[in-house]
Amino acid sequence: MAEKKSREVANSKGRRYAIFTVAAAAVVVIASLVAYSQLRNTGSTTSATASTAASATTTSAANSSTTAATTNTTSAVQAGFGAVPASFSPSSASFISNSDGFVLGGIPCNSSATKYCAVLAVTTNTGASWTANPLSGIPLTTRGFFASNTTAGTTSGAAEIRFANASVGYAFDPGLYVTSNGGASFSPVSVPGISGIGTTEAVTSLEIANGNVTATVAPHQGPSPTTSGNAELISANIAVSPSSFSIVTAPAQLSYEAIYFQNSAGQLITIPQAAAPSAYYAAPGSTAWQGITPPCVSSHLGNGSIFAIGSLFATEASAPSDGIAMGCTLGVAAGSSQKEIDISSNTGASWEVLPSPPLGGDMSAVAAGSANNISVAAESGASFIYSTSNAGKTWTTFSFPNNPLGTGGVPIFDLGYTNPTQAFAILGWPGSAVSGQLQSSFYLTTNAGSTWTQIAF
Repeated sequence: MAEKKSREVANSKGRRYAIFTVAAAAVVVIASLVAYSQLRNTGSTTSATASTAASATTTSAANSSTTAATTNTTSAVQAGFGAVPASFSPSSASFISNSDGFVLGGIPCNSSATKYCAVLAVTTNTGASWTANPLSGIPLTTRGFFASNTTAGTTSGAAEIRFANASVGYAFDPGLYVTSNGGASFSPVSVPGISGIGTTEAVTSLEIANGNVTATVAPHQGPSPTTSGNAELISANIAVSPSSFSIVTAPAQLSYEAIYFQNSAGQLITIPQAAAPSAYYAAPGSTAWQGITPPCVSSHLGNGSIFAIGSLFATEASAPSDGIAMGCTLGVAAGSSQKEIDISSNTGASWEVLPSPPLGGDMSAVAAGSANNISVAAESGASFIYSTSNAGKTWTTFSFPNNPLGTGGVPIFDLGYTNPTQAFAILGWPGSAVSGQLQSSFYLTTNAGSTWTQIAF
């Protein structure tokens, strides 16, 4: 079953977000520390057996978002996992089927709630119940190398997760770690020809499909971000060795902002630069990249257009290739922006311009379950997910009622479809604090975005 893929990229505010200051009541922190200690006593924290190879049965990768669909279900490894701590705050999600999913997050692990300990939560029933395991030795960071518990440039860590199947998965951003035992333990990964992964270099995007894991590595974007430099494309064959990455041919000299996507029928790279946005497409496993130009770029470039986001979706069986959905922000005003969504079912040879989503918020992600089912994330004064099930003829607005993080435009991460109608999203960062609240939140839709439900851990 092919998974539909999207991922947050740049919007008018830029791809990297600053973190909120953490402020929490002492009783909450103490309870978190106790819960984490108990979880460590029940979960497996042994060293990873990095040589274990998994049979690569995946058919596609997960957006933003997230990971490949497979016939595998989670293995008995998770039987040793414990209960999810009450203060668990999600950071990134990855599903290997409609029901089997992994969420990387964390809880405060010091009394001042300035450090977060990474925890992996696992479900086998679409979030109805969860088990969890602490990830010893992996600091939990926040998106874009703003480390919530580390100093940029001095240590590694991870903010995002992608799983290929029930055994093999990767934690990344800015570091890179692999598990071959379903998340019971992770080991750091090095790449020949690239030094400083997790410190001076960051793994900024990673996706899995067709038996391969592919990622971008770029100069880090931490508290003192670079505004120059080039990204490298790296890949590994999961069945041969899930930890043996090498540099692979990219379509061009890639900007540090390049973002990589893939699923069962294609690969997509977007470079969301306002002055010279670009995108490239290639067939699965191919390095024969071709440039693609959506209408919003060709018609509005030079007039304030920001090439924001891309997504792949599966077309009908008779279609020659995967579908592509792209988005542009055409004009930015206070708290709003004009948004254009373009779709192609022939690898960018021709495009359909959809009726636009509402103006509210600056667009930051697009996810496509099909040519009809599309969701768009936007944030500014508030946070929104706009969804359509009829190719933009009508849009449904979801604005996160009873949001524990407040209403101040918290970003939306890992927006993505696992099938044409099921999608999920994470609102906010671990450690986001408004009125003493610590938790980010995880949402799921099973009706192509008509309604969204917050999932409890």
